[in-house]
Amino acid sequence: KAFRNHIDSNIQAQSMTSARTIRFASGAGTRTNPYIIRDADDMKAISEITLSEHLSGIFFKVQDGITAIDLTDETLNFQPIGPSNTRPFRGGFDGNDARFILNLTTNTHYRGLFGYLSTGAEIKNLEVSGFVHGYSHVGGVAGYADQVIIENVRNYAEITGYNYVGGIVGTIKNSTIAYVYNLESVVATQHYAGGIIGYSTHTNLSYAYNFGSVRGNAYIGGIIGDAETNTNISYVYNRSSVTGMGNYVGGITGYLNAGTLEQSYSAGVIRGTNQAYIG
Repeated sequence: KAFRNHIDSNIQAQSMTSARTIRFASGAGTRTNPYIIRDADDMKAISEITLSEHLSGIFFKVQDGITAIDLTDETLNFQPIGPSNTRPFRGGFDGNDARFILNLTTNTHYRGLFGYLSTGAEIKNLEVSGFVHGYSHVGGVAGYADQVIIENVRNYAEITGYNYVGGIVGTIKNSTIAYVYNLESVVATQHYAGGIIGYSTHTNLSYAYNFGSVRGNAYIGGIIGDAETNTNISYVYNRSSVTGMGNYVGGITGYLNAGTLEQSYSAGVIRGTNQAYIG
């Protein structure tokens, strides 16, 4: 509080962030000594902090021995961490292999455990289960991600939305994502749905597996719905059905433009009920 009106804006910002994160009982928020997450209230606290702070360079980790954190209690009213493009999450989060149980039903943008991830965010070692619904940019782990690293995450939640819907991430750009898999259904009312990613560009995806059915209109893929410029895909596998009502439906990608695809395999049934470009 003493520094909130300091002449140096950087000191102001650090003071405000410290005041908000002091509620965490253990840790210092650094990479080597992250703030420790113990329960649903701590997750709610991070969500509330991102209404005003992006938490760049602040790190969190779930406490050892915790296997699941249930975020479905109506009185908790948990909302995605990093709610929008103007209030993204830019910190680090290590789930320590815990499962996060969600029930997100509001028909808005940027829905997932994390709503909007931006520059420098690192998300790893976690599972999501339950139900995630939204309008655009909907995913089990994150609705939207730009300039981030996501690794060793798994989705067991049913995912539904209108556009840009993925088992792990709805939309991802300029990022790296590896060792991820989806085991539940992904449904888009309209376009851009994938077992792992709905829409990607300038992103490297490797070691990804989809075992959940994928359905939508156009740009529907077992791994990525629409893989645009400089999306590089390797060591991926789709085992479930992919169904599209319109154009561009595929076992790995619905559409691949100016990217690469290596060491990839699809064993699911691919159905295109209308139009063209089915494979």
